Amino acid sequence: MRVRSTLILASLVLALGAYLWFVERGRPTADERSEHARRVVRLTAGDVERIAITRGPVAQREMIELVRDDKGGWRMVAPVTARADAGRAAGLATQIEFLEGERQVADPDLKALGLDPPRLLAELGTGEQTLTLRFGHDDPTGRRVYLEAGGEVHAADRSVLDALDKPVAEFRDRRALPIESFRVQHVAFEWREQGLMLSRKKGGWFIEAPIGAAADGQEVERLLQSLAELRAEALVADSGQIEAAARIVVTLDDGEQRTLSLAEPSEGRRRAVLSGEPFLIAIKQADLAGLLPPDPGLLRDRQVFHLRADSVEALVVRRGEQRISLQKDGAHSSWRLSGSEHTVAGHKVDARIRALTELRAERVAPLAGNDAHPLPVHAVVQLRVGKRTEGVDLVAYTGEGAGRRLRLTRHGQTAQLICKAEVEALFSADEKDFLSGLAEPGHDHVHDHLHGHEH
Repeated sequence: MRVRSTLILASLVLALGAYLWFVERGRPTADERSEHARRVVRLTAGDVERIAITRGPVAQREMIELVRDDKGGWRMVAPVTARADAGRAAGLATQIEFLEGERQVADPDLKALGLDPPRLLAELGTGEQTLTLRFGHDDPTGRRVYLEAGGEVHAADRSVLDALDKPVAEFRDRRALPIESFRVQHVAFEWREQGLMLSRKKGGWFIEAPIGAAADGQEVERLLQSLAELRAEALVADSGQIEAAARIVVTLDDGEQRTLSLAEPSEGRRRAVLSGEPFLIAIKQADLAGLLPPDPGLLRDRQVFHLRADSVEALVVRRGEQRISLQKDGAHSSWRLSGSEHTVAGHKVDARIRALTELRAERVAPLAGNDAHPLPVHAVVQLRVGKRTEGVDLVAYTGEGAGRRLRLTRHGQTAQLICKAEVEALFSADEKDFLSGLAEPGHDHVHDHLHGHEH
C-alpha cells in the first residue's frame, strides 16, 4: 500500500508540473505585465497601414501622410506623391507601439497642457481602426511631453514627438536607384559615347559589351550593392529636367526597367532624375566613384582556374626545357611522376594544385599593350579533370616592375591577367619540388615563396 501511495503521489506531482509548464509558459511574466500596463496605446506595429502627421498653427496646418503599398513598401501621398522611407515609417510604428507613459495626468486642462489644439497630431491606421495621438507642451522637466490617447493624458518621453516632427524630406526615400540586387537581371552603364552591359545568365554574370566575356560574380554583386545603397544628398526640386551625360539602366526579374539619368558633375555633385519620377535630386560625385565609369578590368572574371582542387587528376608544368607531368592514381589517390621511379610527396602536389585553383588575378589587362615586355622564360601550367583541361601561360612582365602577366584562353576568349610577382613560383617545373625525402616532411617551398617566408 505504501508503495502504491507513493506512486500515486508522484504521478500527481508530475501531472501538476506538466500543467504548469504547458499552461503557464505562454503567459507573460510580472515584468512583462508591468511593461504592457505602462504602454500608452494597444497597437501592433506590423498592422499599421497608414501614418498621418498634422502639425503647425491651425491656420497653416501641414500634413504628411504615409501609406503601406501592396508590396510591403511605403508611399508618401501628402504633401506630394513619392516613395517613402520604409525604414523610418516602420520605425515610427514600432516606437509608438512601445511608447510608455511615465505618469498619467488626473483631471487634465487640455488647453493649459497644449492639447487643445495640439501642437502635433498623429494618426495610425490599422485596417478599419484609427489610433489618434495628440501631443502638447513639454512638461516642466523638458524631458517629457504631454500626450493624449484614448481619452487619457500622459507625460511621456518626447523621443516619439522628435521622430514625428521632422521635415518632409526626412520621410522621403533617399535611394537614388531603388533596387534589390538579387532581382537585377541586366545593368547597363552609358557615358560619353561609351558603354558597359552586364547580364545574369545560367552559371553567373557575363559582360555583354563592350566585349563578350565572363564576369567576376563577386565584383558584380558589390557593384549592384553600391547602386542599391546610392543615396541622394538633397532634393533639388519637385520637378525638373536635366541634360543627361550618363545613364544607369537596370532591368529587374519582372522585366521592369529603372533608369537613373545624371548630368555632368558641378561643384562636387551631379543632378539626377529617376525614370517615372519628376523629382530632381543631387548626388555627391564622391559617392559615384567606381560607378561612373565602372572599370571593366575589375569586373572581368579574375579566377584563373575554374576547377575544384580535389577533383584534379593531372598537373603538367612546362618551363623552358623542363617539363613535369603528374598523374593521380585513382585507386590509391596517390600521385606518380611520369618517366620517374622516385616517390612523389602527395601533400606537395596537393598544395601546388590548391594554390593554383585558388589563384585570382588582381586585374584583367588588355590583350596587348605598350606595357608588355618579353619574359626571359616562358612557362605553361595545365590542370586536367576527366577530359577537361584548363591551362594558363606565363608570358610577360607587366611593366610595373612587380607583377606578372598571365595569358588565359577560355570559351574562345583570350585574356591577360595581372598577378603578383610571387605567382611565378607556381610555374616551377623542377621535379624536386614534388619528391619525397628532399625537404622536411610537410615543408612546402612553393607555399613559403608565395607567402613571403624566408629560410
